[in-house]
Amino acid sequence: MKFLTDRFKKAYDKKIDGTGLAVFRILYSLVLLFEIKQIYYFRHLIFDKIPYIDAAEINFAFPLILWAISVVFMLFGAYTRIAVIVNYVMALSLIGTIRSYEYHVFYAYMGLNALILFLPVARCLSVDRIRERLKYSTPQKAYTPPRKVSSLAYLIPMLVAGAFVYTDSVFYKLISYNWMNGLGMWLPSNLPQISHFNSTPLMNIKGLAMALGYFTIFFEAAFIFLFWFKPFRVPLLIIGVGLHLGILMEFPIPWFALCVVALYALMVPVGWWKTILSKFPGFNALRAKVDRFVTDHTKATKSGKAFAEAGITLPLSDRKRKLYGDTTVRDFKVKWVGIGVIVLCVLQLLVTYNSGIIANGLAGFNKAGFGKSVQKFTRNSEWYSKRLMGITNHPVFMDGHFNGYNHIVAVTYENNGKETWLPIIDQNGMPDWYNSGFNWVKWTFRVNGTYVNQGLMLRGLRDFSAFWAHKNKIDLNNAKFNVKVKKVRIPRKWERNFLNKEMKQPWIDGGSFTWTNRQFRPSVKEIEKL
Repeated sequence: MKFLTDRFKKAYDKKIDGTGLAVFRILYSLVLLFEIKQIYYFRHLIFDKIPYIDAAEINFAFPLILWAISVVFMLFGAYTRIAVIVNYVMALSLIGTIRSYEYHVFYAYMGLNALILFLPVARCLSVDRIRERLKYSTPQKAYTPPRKVSSLAYLIPMLVAGAFVYTDSVFYKLISYNWMNGLGMWLPSNLPQISHFNSTPLMNIKGLAMALGYFTIFFEAAFIFLFWFKPFRVPLLIIGVGLHLGILMEFPIPWFALCVVALYALMVPVGWWKTILSKFPGFNALRAKVDRFVTDHTKATKSGKAFAEAGITLPLSDRKRKLYGDTTVRDFKVKWVGIGVIVLCVLQLLVTYNSGIIANGLAGFNKAGFGKSVQKFTRNSEWYSKRLMGITNHPVFMDGHFNGYNHIVAVTYENNGKETWLPIIDQNGMPDWYNSGFNWVKWTFRVNGTYVNQGLMLRGLRDFSAFWAHKNKIDLNNAKFNVKVKKVRIPRKWERNFLNKEMKQPWIDGGSFTWTNRQFRPSVKEIEKL
């Protein structure tokens, strides 16, 4: 125990340049802005009872705009303390409690948004740094705010949003037929309803396709043990970024892939950022302009505070040191950071108790008595940890997502004998541009899925068609839509050219539905019987 405590204190005391943390803040904010933009565009689909027909109880445009504004301030590191609080509250309100359209990157957002509340993300490359320089510089002496942060500011986000996720995912993969038989990467990449990119030339290399699946399990299992150590970070960085760029290319979940790529900015050796940023002439010119602006403004206003003489005008961190001493402040911070990390680890352990191979092994214990109480407690704790901190289970691309998934459903609009495909599923049976991110999860696994629930299917047809019709100025007093079904199969072993074969499967008639006087009237065949 003393060894772990000493290692933790050493990591806390190790001060490194905060530029990488700032780059993460910028990249993460950009990803979050694009996610908010997509949510804003589809807000009536997500929140209305029936898009544009039976509106939601509140107008979600203003909350989403407020959230986006807070993220813009976070992006520039301006009034960052207020911005990150507003960002967390708005995210908790808008995606932390969402159900029908939730998907796994929402958990990453909640975890990172919570951590950013406590991280010095604006220490570098921020408007707040400029403001601090202006506030505390004098004509006689320029104030230079600290650039360095504790190494834990880099490690803790990687632990929560990276290592925890990978480790929990491994416990599911270990009981998966597909993953344990080398199909974990190959199968979802070769199902037209899952992938939006034809990677057949690569997937036809059987050894490569299967090796990628096994290597993913090894990488995720090893990550939590290796990322702490400097010699492993660059290899993990290269592999991790490569893995998630592959996800970006293959699957219609771009913001998930790019969110994790942004997280990997924390794995870039801190010394590299100076070299990387120096390659951009625009950055060097901007920094020179900022330095000149601070100098000129201080001389012109003579408004700098003589912070060496009046302790109360010192920045808060310096004021604490003056009042309490460096050792006292350090010990206080180490204590509470340590408690916070322990709480995060305990929450993840409670969640992982119900994950994959562990849950299977404890099945008998959980059926009665004390075990039943333990399972109830862990599941209740996960309800809170998932919403507040994004700490949850991660059974991603498991067998249950695919086994029995033998129907792809598409929709067309018919007008004067001409059919227009709604941008949900294209003519190859692959996701179209509506079918991305949260919409991909909604349509692919909730509206459609391994077993087509006819009621859920009809509600999905109603909502997506109403939304599309409004965006395309289609009169829903009299409109007809056709349902098309492509029958596909789920293989149990590797097959050459499998994706191409499935894309060529014919579309069959799945019935139709009409909108008459803005009322949805279905005449859709029972999909599971086709």
